Amino acid sequence: MGQTLDRDYELAKKAGATTLKIGIESGSERVRHHMKKKFDNESLYHMIDNLLKNKIRQRWLFITGYPTETEEDFQQTLDLMQRYSDN
Repeated sequence: MGQTLDRDYELAKKAGATTLKIGIESGSERVRHHMKKKFDNESLYHMIDNLLKNKIRQRWLFITGYPTETEEDFQQTLDLMQRYSDN
């Protein structure tokens, strides 16, 4: 998986974390890779799901209109937002 373990999120909650601002930048792995943010969607979902599980609020930061972003890339960002819109 990614760089964090499930236990890390539990410890963050225990230490008092209530809200995290997260520079996701894009729902597209291709765009993030170009930005040198080389985390994949599996790691992203793992983080989001663990923060939700531990009731730590998230504020996602995005960049729209990135120079290499295509319509498909932008759609992937919208899909990410839709996937978690009920949370």
